[in-house]
Amino acid sequence: EVRWREGLGRELAESRGDERFGELFRWGLELTRGLPTIRDLGHWMQLRNGVIATHMGQLGGILLGTLEGPELGRFRAFWDEYGACLGAALDGIEDGFRARAQAVVDMIGDRLAPALAPAHQGLSLSQRAVLTLLAAPIACVLVGMRRPAYVHEMVELAPAIAGLAITDDRPPTIDLRAAIEAFAPAAALH
Repeated sequence: EVRWREGLGRELAESRGDERFGELFRWGLELTRGLPTIRDLGHWMQLRNGVIATHMGQLGGILLGTLEGPELGRFRAFWDEYGACLGAALDGIEDGFRARAQAVVDMIGDRLAPALAPAHQGLSLSQRAVLTLLAAPIACVLVGMRRPAYVHEMVELAPAIAGLAITDDRPPTIDLRAAIEAFAPAAALH
């Protein structure tokens, strides 16, 4: 970004009489300032794909279609290098958000583990949560199924819940008080 600002960006600004050319490539600086305000992986993906990628695509398209001769050659070289560096930085940021999201999933899974039979430990977090609730004195479990994959995931639970009766009056097979209390610190994270 500094090379752009002090090199081709400055030259374009001077030759075209528009100082904004020098400030066209600032995502590194903007992300350094704004990263703490990004809430989570979903927010990051929305910014990356809906804002940064869109802006870069439009900007690159305009400059690649407008510049000619040596300016175009120099811009192509810059564009290739900047794109690779920015892409690596964006991937690193995404990896960080994915790791944080996975850490939350793992923490919740760890807190559910004592309530589940060993045979169920390898199930997805959604499936483990449903089985935990089914073992509690809860009359109904509602599972949002906006996508076919969610439906298939819950259907895969059928063998695990085949022996459970909906009208079963037996007391719960586990004491969930400890698991519920363990979630109190997790609630503070959100």
